[in-house]
Amino acid sequence: HRSFYCVYGDTINIAARMCKYAGDDEIACSKQFADKVAEDGGKDILSSSKGSLYIKGKGEMEVFRLEVAQKEEDRRESMH
Repeated sequence: HRSFYCVYGDTINIAARMCKYAGDDEIACSKQFADKVAEDGGKDILSSSKGSLYIKGKGEMEVFRLEVAQKEEDRRESMH
């Protein structure tokens, strides 16, 4: 049971630090998570790097921002 809590604690610590790095209405995540979303059919979800963040106990980690891709028809409507 101890290893489960260590993994769980590590995940929560990283997520909490990334949340602090995200702006309003943004989702910040690791490169691995951004890649997994894209791999699992996330063509409607775009990711872009926000640079590196120092994570205590982990060192530098690249942080990605996720956003929903705007459909062509939605883009045209927002321009008017």
